[in-house]
Amino acid sequence: MKLLFFILLLPIVLFSEVNSDKENNIKYNNDTIIYSIDNEKSRIDWYCDIHNGYIKLDSGNIKMYNGEIVSGRFVICMESVFDLDIDNYELMKVTLENTLKSVEFFNTVKFHTSDFEFDDAIVSENGYEITGELRLMNVSQCINFGSEFIFDDDSLMITSDSIIIDRTHWGITSMSKNDAKSDKSFIVPNDIGIVVHLIMKKN
Repeated sequence: MKLLFFILLLPIVLFSEVNSDKENNIKYNNDTIIYSIDNEKSRIDWYCDIHNGYIKLDSGNIKMYNGEIVSGRFVICMESVFDLDIDNYELMKVTLENTLKSVEFFNTVKFHTSDFEFDDAIVSENGYEITGELRLMNVSQCINFGSEFIFDDDSLMITSDSIIIDRTHWGITSMSKNDAKSDKSFIVPNDIGIVVHLIMKKN
């Protein structure tokens, strides 16, 4: 009786295992496309008040399935912050960069990297509307922005719209007009603009 029950049950078990494996292969192996960041060519442009510059990317990737983004994350190298607008005064340029890296702002000695992780990606006219968590100094805040996606053979170029973030939302209050401890004769705006430029290659 037990042998007969096993024989009747065996086709069902085998069918279930084959279907499960087939589904996993389609979703996670065969048809999932992974694009990885070229960290030499990718960067984030930043601007605040009269100053502007860029910061480099450390790593990251985007996974796509059936033309939809299923996950994405990139890591920002905070120690690479660079100023572009000061050309003739090297000391002023270095002072500005060191101030941004200091404990007063991004504290890059302690927090070497930051990151952004996708929560949602909705197809738009030119690319995607991205929503995700931006983590700075171990504080995460949700941001969203539009982005242009350009596919070319095995590469992908992504350019975000201009994203305005309020640094105080991440606890960076030094030199803010809202901080009682700040020297009112030297105030730095709370808003920082960033534009993300990602050059990616298909794995």
